[in-house]
Amino acid sequence: MKLSLFAIFLLSACTSFGGADALEEGLGLSNQLTKSLPAVSSTPLQTITFGSCNKQGLPQPLWRKIAEEQPDLFVWTGDVVYGDTPDMQKLARIYTSELEQPEYRAFLATEVPVIGVYDDHDYGKNDGDGSWKPKLTSQKLFLDFIGEAQDSPRRQRAGIYTSYLSGPLTKRVKTILLDTRYHLTKPGPEGDVLGAEQWRWLEAELAKKDAELVLVVSSIQVIPSEHRFEKWANFPASRQRLLKLIDESPASNILLISGDRHFAELSKLNLPSGRELWEVTSSGLTHSYLAFDPSKNQNSMRVGPVLNRLNYGLLKLDWQKNTMRIEVRDINREAVIAQSIPLLR
Repeated sequence: MKLSLFAIFLLSACTSFGGADALEEGLGLSNQLTKSLPAVSSTPLQTITFGSCNKQGLPQPLWRKIAEEQPDLFVWTGDVVYGDTPDMQKLARIYTSELEQPEYRAFLATEVPVIGVYDDHDYGKNDGDGSWKPKLTSQKLFLDFIGEAQDSPRRQRAGIYTSYLSGPLTKRVKTILLDTRYHLTKPGPEGDVLGAEQWRWLEAELAKKDAELVLVVSSIQVIPSEHRFEKWANFPASRQRLLKLIDESPASNILLISGDRHFAELSKLNLPSGRELWEVTSSGLTHSYLAFDPSKNQNSMRVGPVLNRLNYGLLKLDWQKNTMRIEVRDINREAVIAQSIPLLR
């Protein structure tokens, strides 16, 4: 693949969706490196990697390690850069600096497909929500960074949510990417995470039985409820609604993937139907919570250890044995967190 230069350049682009917040027309990124995953692919996924919390000015030693896993896909789960600023030109420069970062650029040169979502720091504001004025431009810049096609439906809707269906019959993986920022309200008993349109879309996606494994990607944690940081539990009505949709879904296997926390952990929740729901959190591609304080990060749903060093997530799918192995690995590629789960048919 040709490694071309990237730069911020002027386009006459506009969006077809409305909103009170204006898009900064003409602002965008040129990205010819990132290989996208087709919305529908017949190639079976066997190795999926993922990660979050990637500070553009820090060393990024994990990209070489992730490449050594020879993944079929990499999924960003948020905070791909740290660009807390209302200045969208500055945010565009920050995204460009990551695209030009040598280790990440070398990873993209392997032509591993890359998809994903933003969180607050790449959205532009710490704990940013739907009131963030430049959110239309922020959406566009993230989609430019991820290499989203100009005619993609993600560029025509309010928010970056989407889904991908990969693999042949009997070996299909659906990856559902949620936007937990664009429509986010203030926390509270009736606070909302997704917004009406995204909820309708998600209900339709989870009502289908079109994949053997469904990955639901949320930038913030869903299952853990006891810590004081951002999480779905700060929006109890939304959390309950999501868990109910998952519990009632005809999909046989659903896994939650999240980031944000600057450490990694595995959580398990028993849903009312008796279904087991697992969530793997991988966070800290460039910086981690070395001074981890258990008293501030309680999680009674945690299974196994906490990994508070640099880490990335890994899923290994064995379609012959109908098993999924969930791992979070450190810089030595050691699986500090590991759990094998049967894929129900």
